[in-house]
Amino acid sequence: KSNEAVRSGVPMFLFPQGTRRLAQRMPFKDGAFNIAIENETKIVPISINVPLRAFNDLYPLSLLWGGGRTKEPIVMTVHKPIQCRKDTDKAKLKQECYDIIYSVLPDYRTDEEKKRSK
Repeated sequence: KSNEAVRSGVPMFLFPQGTRRLAQRMPFKDGAFNIAIENETKIVPISINVPLRAFNDLYPLSLLWGGGRTKEPIVMTVHKPIQCRKDTDKAKLKQECYDIIYSVLPDYRTDEEKKRSK
């Protein structure tokens, strides 16, 4: 159904990791890239910088424990679109998007996690 949606002009917003984890850089899954390549459409990488404390600070009961609203903003960066074709190399496209998205986000990984990802 996602191919039908894209062909009919419906924009899609996909998290290529398959989930959201603020402090962990997870590998990208193929789904979003398969859709873009198959339909020869553009991928617009988007980085969303959510401060680590944002969800705790926004929890209503945190006010009872002396917490408050975070002063750090949530920042969304919309990057330059990447045109996909049927012959686009999916592995290279995934790596390019990964590099672009994480280029503006803080790196919360430990030194050990950084070593393993190389």
